Amino acid sequence: MMDIIYTTYPLDMVLEEKDKKEQFNFKNINYQGIDMQVEPLGWNKFRVIRLYSTDPKDYLNNDLQPGSIISL
Repeated sequence: MMDIIYTTYPLDMVLEEKDKKEQFNFKNINYQGIDMQVEPLGWNKFRVIRLYSTDPKDYLNNDLQPGSIISL
């Protein structure tokens, strides 16, 4: 897949930001029936980055707030 980028910024600056974003090791998982993006921290431990839920109740769960640590 090829991306076309229209910008007034220098190409080096744009590609530098793209490289930084690709350094993150995020994964998409399903935890307790909720799809979410997490960052692996170690053996079966993950930091919640964002939820992909359409249920507002899931966002009120303190255990699943961004930054929370979950175990599988």
